[in-house]
Amino acid sequence: MKGKTNIFNTFIRSIYDVSSFSVSAKRGFKRAVMYMLLLTIILGGIKGIFLGRNYYKQVSKISYILQKNYYNIYIYNNELNTDNSPIMFKDIDKLSLYIDDKKTVTDKLDNINETAYDNSNLLILKDGIIYKNIDNTYTVKYSTFLNGKSINNIELQSYIKKLNFIFPIIFIISKILIMLVNLLVDYLIIVTIASLIALFMKMVVKYGALWSLVIYASTLPLIIVTILEIIRPDVDFETTFIIGTLTYMIIIFKSIKAEIIARFIKKEL
Repeated sequence: MKGKTNIFNTFIRSIYDVSSFSVSAKRGFKRAVMYMLLLTIILGGIKGIFLGRNYYKQVSKISYILQKNYYNIYIYNNELNTDNSPIMFKDIDKLSLYIDDKKTVTDKLDNINETAYDNSNLLILKDGIIYKNIDNTYTVKYSTFLNGKSINNIELQSYIKKLNFIFPIIFIISKILIMLVNLLVDYLIIVTIASLIALFMKMVVKYGALWSLVIYASTLPLIIVTILEIIRPDVDFETTFIIGTLTYMIIIFKSIKAEIIARFIKKEL
């Protein structure tokens, strides 16, 4: 329980207290990595929940459209069939829906992408489904989950409703993993630049301690960027995160250097 309390206190202090970074870094690199993983799970999970919620609303509207407009959509022998193709609905809660029983998942879809919405697109094609958002593209063929089973329009609506429960979980897990990978890359860039700044300021900082400082210093920038990405998922805020964390690192270096000088003067006196 004490460990959990310490991590929570570290998180709170890392938001507003610059002097706490050097204290936290002294606890070791492993502790900093645990803090990074916990931060990634919390913030990545929150981001995934919000995006999953948006997806839930989109799928609900798609299901409503299919109910109100009977297009005789069915899948037979792992292939999509419809009486009216192609079918497109734009801006379904920031989603474009495209249905085409002529195009496959391996075909060039440039003409579709040009007319589709910027945020996310759901393409229901001849042999599979493609879901595209700002970060990723997910492709699944009917043969992987239908195994040749035929489904009619009513059953297709039922499958779409089931995605309401499956995809939010996928969103949460994927956002946590994506955030972790992006953080590691960004941290490597920040640590490299921060080491050069430390040399310029004539400071000697151990590599492990530098990584720890960067991890703790990134707390507030990461929170801000996560909020911005939830509000504007179509904008890349990676540069903002790097600049924000580096700004904190410069402040930390100045604080540490001032503390060292003050101790030296006190010792001389």
